[in-house]
Amino acid sequence: MLHVFISAILELPSNVPHTTYSPRRLGGANPDTAKPDSPEILALQDRKKEGEIVENSLVISPALDYIEENYMQQFTIEYLAELCHWSPTHFRRVFHDIMGTSPLDYVNNTRILKSCILLRSTEHSILDISEMVGFHSVSSFNRYFIKLMQMSPREYRKQMQQSEKKAENQSILEFAGWMRPE
Repeated sequence: MLHVFISAILELPSNVPHTTYSPRRLGGANPDTAKPDSPEILALQDRKKEGEIVENSLVISPALDYIEENYMQQFTIEYLAELCHWSPTHFRRVFHDIMGTSPLDYVNNTRILKSCILLRSTEHSILDISEMVGFHSVSSFNRYFIKLMQMSPREYRKQMQQSEKKAENQSILEFAGWMRPE
């Protein structure tokens, strides 16, 4: 799943040049002679930044892989930065630029999404699940869960159970648009 996510990140947008500068791509403008605030130069700067983000995506992939495989354990942002051979400050900045969130929020979001799977598929207590996904306290687990899912873990589990029961009671005729005879 993570590799699909990474490959989606690494896909170059259509406006990112796959080759070096071409005057035709910039409407014939030469970056050496064009005005600094011209649309062509601004477009070139945007493409360069997007290219840098794509290039940096490869560099944070060790951290993303580590998070995916070890989300249930405790580890530091400094360790993730070390995996990518960057300083913690640079790692945080680049990670946020690429992922749109801080490394800590990404780890906690991963933990909450994994807990959703456990809430749906097991009968473990919420306390057990919070510990299984790496939270030290059930209160911090509940806080992050509510922040991300807009409901408590208990409400989420109940809602999932109700939707499963509803799905079991529906027949194929209802999905096809037919009505049951009365």
